Amino acid sequence: TPSTILAAKAAAIFLSRQDNPVDVTATQFVGGATGQAIQEHLTDLGILQISGLTEATTRKTVTLIDYQKGGEIPTVTELISPSGTITQKEIDCLYGDLVAAAPAFGAILLMGTWPTGVTRDFYAGLAAAKGEGSFVLMDAFSPPDDILSILSEGHVDILKAP
Repeated sequence: TPSTILAAKAAAIFLSRQDNPVDVTATQFVGGATGQAIQEHLTDLGILQISGLTEATTRKTVTLIDYQKGGEIPTVTELISPSGTITQKEIDCLYGDLVAAAPAFGAILLMGTWPTGVTRDFYAGLAAAKGEGSFVLMDAFSPPDDILSILSEGHVDILKAP
């Protein structure tokens, strides 16, 4: 999704400026032409990825910014197309790939709107799979009961509140 691309770009730029630069790996469910475009864009940026291919078309977000004449603060409107449902088989496939890779990551960022069909167990399991000395940052706020449940397990190190 566009938020995955932006987060991956920001992390890659930030982490490349450190004394010991690290690779960033983006992960997401992708489907249809939008999903293909996201994968191509990440590849062009040199960002590694572990993508879960799905029959559901990746949603599109269009941001409209209206600068009123003489106004300093624009009105921002987002148009978001609905996401398709991710099947259990697609979820299990990506989950297996991520849990196997997670111990090698220095950090895991769990972010964005959960795709339809994906539950708290997916995110809780990824957080629990982190390696020794790595950290998990969560940038999600819905559904609140699921977020609180994941936080209570103690694997999330940083929560970005909305």
